[in-house]
Amino acid sequence: MDEAWSSRVRRILPEPGAVICTPTEAHALLEVAYLAMAVDQETNESESEAFRELSVRLRSLVDADAAPPSEMDLATVLGTFRSRTPHGRETTRIRELSANLGADRVRWIAYKIAFAMTLIDFDTSEEEVEIEKAFREALDIDDARADLLQKEVFAALEG
Repeated sequence: MDEAWSSRVRRILPEPGAVICTPTEAHALLEVAYLAMAVDQETNESESEAFRELSVRLRSLVDADAAPPSEMDLATVLGTFRSRTPHGRETTRIRELSANLGADRVRWIAYKIAFAMTLIDFDTSEEEVEIEKAFREALDIDDARADLLQKEVFAALEG
């Protein structure tokens, strides 16, 4: 059986050891995934699986030998993100997060995460289209770079 897109999402991130993220960057990148996943207030199993996959890979970008997060770790993180950003405040939170994503490589990873999370359930909502635009603006990513990053996401998910 083919690997589901939700499991393939980890492919959009660098391999462990190829890029080192700070814990603050990794946490902000995981929150990016949450915002893109939760904006339409409909989180399904595909999106939850993609979030788990991203959390494992992001943890390994901080420490290649890190143990994967437990279900309790993930539940705690999701609860924190949920309480931090009530529905309707996503765009404001994106702008706040962008301050922790200063380096180009990290901003580009953030955009790829956000874009991928809007695709995972094969049902892109109007809210997800709007949040992709908000990420593009907050992360200062021009149209040409966004097109390139989107192609990289499709290649990773389809590969």
